[in-house]
Amino acid sequence: MVLPIVMAYAGEFAEEGKEGASMGPVAMVFYLGMAAGPLLGGVLHHTLGFNAVFYGAGLLSAVAFLAALVLLPKEKKVRRAQTTTTKKIETSEEVVGLRQLLKYSIVKTSLLTRFTVALRAAVIMSFLALFASGIGMNPSQLGIVISSGLFFAGILEPSFGRLSDRLGVRKKPYQELIGLFVGTVPLLVIPLCPNFVTLLLASSFVGIGAALSMSVAISDSVLIGKKVGMGHWMGIFNTTGSLGIIIAPLVSGVVMDHLGINPVFYVAGMLSLLGALLCCYYVRSGRLATELGSNFAKS
Repeated sequence: MVLPIVMAYAGEFAEEGKEGASMGPVAMVFYLGMAAGPLLGGVLHHTLGFNAVFYGAGLLSAVAFLAALVLLPKEKKVRRAQTTTTKKIETSEEVVGLRQLLKYSIVKTSLLTRFTVALRAAVIMSFLALFASGIGMNPSQLGIVISSGLFFAGILEPSFGRLSDRLGVRKKPYQELIGLFVGTVPLLVIPLCPNFVTLLLASSFVGIGAALSMSVAISDSVLIGKKVGMGHWMGIFNTTGSLGIIIAPLVSGVVMDHLGINPVFYVAGMLSLLGALLCCYYVRSGRLATELGSNFAKS
């Protein structure tokens, strides 16, 4: 319930031409929260007992609720951009269905990126522990490995968001593609990692790839949301991520039962590569910038 509303809220206040910079901090705290959760939970568990983990999480949630209640500014009306060609997404208060949205390459690219990044994260968080135990890593090292990828994804989001703004609508899709490939390669080589250091590097590059690609996908989502309804689109965008988180463990579990732990990462890597190649196809179509209107093209 929270994440689509948070992203829609931030998207409504994003300045035109600075969508990446505006949304970068939102993505940053999301990833840093995921990275900090296991570490803080481990500290509470060690010092105060297992129940303290849940009391601590509940307390943080209560603090966040009170902060939102007091600090969130009033709604700001955003002027919707006007369309200029028949090939652009029409500006309308009417909700646009997913089937109609999927006619546009920029929509398909954003959703593929969200799904692919979520799939990679779900596989790592669900199955990396099984692989790590096989090469003699202890739980503390495993926590560091998983948190490192999330940490890099979070800390780099604002910088890569500003980079996507500077590149403009016509060039930033190539940043997205680079990120998809950067995050795919280490997933494929995880089964070849013999120790803690190499696995730490692989996880870190998965996070760096996520930051590169997601900063563009989130920036594009603001532009799409301003055309078709911010809450409506952010709901679709985050549902796609949830599907990646659901599907990845199910498929990986079947693969592991029949083939073992190493093929889990090979299959996940191939699915990630397929997502990257499909995004390449849509980017090469050359229509991503014009679909959102010339007033959004900042290249």
